[in-house]
Amino acid sequence: DRFAFRNALARQVAYEGLSFQRRRELHGRVADALAASSDIRAAQVPLHLTRAERWAQAWSAAVKAADEASRDGANAVAGELYDMALVSARHLGLPKGDVVAAARRAGEVWEQAGLFDRALEAYRLAAVTTDDAADRLMLLLRRARVHENAGRYTQALRLCGRVLTQAQTLPAGPARQRCLAWAHIGYASARLGQGRPADSTEHAQ
Repeated sequence: DRFAFRNALARQVAYEGLSFQRRRELHGRVADALAASSDIRAAQVPLHLTRAERWAQAWSAAVKAADEASRDGANAVAGELYDMALVSARHLGLPKGDVVAAARRAGEVWEQAGLFDRALEAYRLAAVTTDDAADRLMLLLRRARVHENAGRYTQALRLCGRVLTQAQTLPAGPARQRCLAWAHIGYASARLGQGRPADSTEHAQ
């Protein structure tokens, strides 16, 4: 049997009257019921698992649903789901690489959705989590690109300049060259956006 509140305020009052433990229990039961059904609302399973604080299941379900939403072009939905997964990750001893990958994907879909501040936060999380210095610099360049797309050229240039400096400390090799090349490209693009083609050409070369 099913029932529904006709009044959203009544529903909210009833929900807030529940203890936190009771809320977790109910969300867990809803998640289990949806997961066992073919109901289209099964896509809500990660949300209920998160609210039930079943972190390991919530992580797996959210990443899977986010990947599917991303493939379908539902970027904002994918972003919410990746962010949900990242909330669960705080409570789990996951490999850093898994967290970095999810945060990077969150940044990508938020960027594609045009929600630049959320993209910046996702890329920031990926950058502070990774142990790979070159990867961290490439993530800074992603943040620079987001600033540029948002018309914040000064911030973009500052990040590109930071990468140009820090990349010099990397060991010689392909990773260092890739960081330097993309930093110059990012710098040139931001200068062009500022209407300074001469400076742009200098870095592009």
